[in-house]
Amino acid sequence: MKPKFSHFLPFLPLFILDVFVLIRLFIPQLFVNQSSTNVLPTPPSITPTPEITASPSATPKPLSFAEMNAQFGPCVSLPTLMYHHIDSLESAKQKGYSSLT
Repeated sequence: MKPKFSHFLPFLPLFILDVFVLIRLFIPQLFVNQSSTNVLPTPPSITPTPEITASPSATPKPLSFAEMNAQFGPCVSLPTLMYHHIDSLESAKQKGYSSLT
């Protein structure tokens, strides 16, 4: 049975690439620009950049209560009541809240 051309069609670009690579390897003078010389181009001049040094700066002072009121609007000093339940462990186990004691 003779293979169909459509079976080889997906490999055609790879085959063409291989042909160019082989020509480049065995006949390199075909791809050389005849007008250029073998002189390397001059590298671009490099100018040094100035060093950046950090200057010391003052640490910002925390705002007072009056300064925060002036900058952010009225602030309220609100006392908070913290409640903690303390009970004997036996009593807490009986009532089912031993994790709170």
